[in-house]
Amino acid sequence: MKQDRLRSNFRSRGFALMRKGISPELANIFANYAILQAADPDYYTLDTHTRILSSASRSRYADALGECLLLRLQPKIEAVVGEPLHPTYSYLRIYGKGSILDGHVDRRESEIAASMALACVADAPWLLRLQARDKTHALDLAPGDLVVYEGIQLPHWREVFQGEFCIQVIFSYVRANGEFAGLRFDGRDQIGPIQKPGRN
Repeated sequence: MKQDRLRSNFRSRGFALMRKGISPELANIFANYAILQAADPDYYTLDTHTRILSSASRSRYADALGECLLLRLQPKIEAVVGEPLHPTYSYLRIYGKGSILDGHVDRRESEIAASMALACVADAPWLLRLQARDKTHALDLAPGDLVVYEGIQLPHWREVFQGEFCIQVIFSYVRANGEFAGLRFDGRDQIGPIQKPGRN
């Protein structure tokens, strides 16, 4: 059974790749929405922290549609992880040419992270690389694909992006019965749209 295989992969490798976490059609709608939001010069924050080594990347913490999907996808992600989770936050990002994501592990609020592809205009796939146990995995995510991983344990990165743009959304959770359970909602009263510049 597909769900059993995903859970087994997550337990043995620390990550699981879920093809069509949402439909390609819904991913396309979200990508168009993300592009249209760029018409507002104040909607996105330019990424200037050390993980993103290019000013060509823009992001939005707790975008309204991202927060909806954070909650909508939670049961699917809980099924992969095999235990209940609390949502913490979503993060929408548009990468431009020259963007590079430095190798890192996530903050505690992303104990369980899930990265979803929404759209990418490039001649070659822009691979997400994960160091899982003793092997590096290079993942090609199509629109709607989702990789669920141990965010605070597995180093992950992307090399220099040579395409026009790539749109991703990150969903973050903590284990409901784990040591970081008190970090649910990422310090907010509830899940919902709010801008916190520089949070990642």
